[in-house]
Amino acid sequence: VSMQKGMLPDAVNHFVATLAIRPDMPDAYNKLILSLVACGEYGKAMIAFRTAIRLYREWSPMLTGNLWLLATRHELGATDREDMIRMAEQIGRPESSRDPAFLDSLGVAYAGAGRFPDAIAVTRKAMALLDMKNQADLKKTVAQRLARYENNEPYFEE
Repeated sequence: VSMQKGMLPDAVNHFVATLAIRPDMPDAYNKLILSLVACGEYGKAMIAFRTAIRLYREWSPMLTGNLWLLATRHELGATDREDMIRMAEQIGRPESSRDPAFLDSLGVAYAGAGRFPDAIAVTRKAMALLDMKNQADLKKTVAQRLARYENNEPYFEE
């Protein structure tokens, strides 16, 4: 409710209190991360992301959304970027992933860390999967990001 009303600090406090009582609630971590990013608290969002990662045995769409949200922020520091990438590689297993959204998000993370060859490789894999799934519109959007990476330009959102 606090998030919907634009009362982000209250939302953060609510989710922190919820997780103090029930630390095994992945959805509360997701909402906490969303709230912290909206407040510009990227370091705290990374702490919550690290904790959420420890709760999962498998990569989930929620984690992909959190990865995207954090990877697309230019304010995130180099150490946090590399840590985020390491966690995503370990749990999401990009070498065997069949999830184009995860691979696209990881490509954004790689490019943001200046790892353009890695960004290009996973983004091409994402595009091939999108092609197999007949998702031409989304493939076109991903191709625009790929062109940036090929020019050694990261992709960030405001």
